[in-house]
Amino acid sequence: MEYTELDLAQVDRRVSAVERCVTRQREILKQHLEAGTTTDAPLQKLAEFEATLWELRGSRNRIRDAIAAANVQELLDLFGTLPRQTRLSSPPADMVVHHGD
Repeated sequence: MEYTELDLAQVDRRVSAVERCVTRQREILKQHLEAGTTTDAPLQKLAEFEATLWELRGSRNRIRDAIAAANVQELLDLFGTLPRQTRLSSPPADMVVHHGD
């Protein structure tokens, strides 16, 4: 499947949203700890958010890699369409390296 920059932007937004959820859930967990109330539910929710975040970051990396590979392939394809240069019998004057005589 070919990915686009739009796909990457969408997953970036989802990663950001879940990162905010993780931050907020950590605050909720801290409040529960400070209040001495049970932390089972907040811990479970935090674990779920972190698992989702891990999956989204993996998806984002795969999309980035696929886009980068497609860009490289496009450049290679373009390079392949360039006319081949014939080897010059002598380099241009501005390319000649003079060694100490």
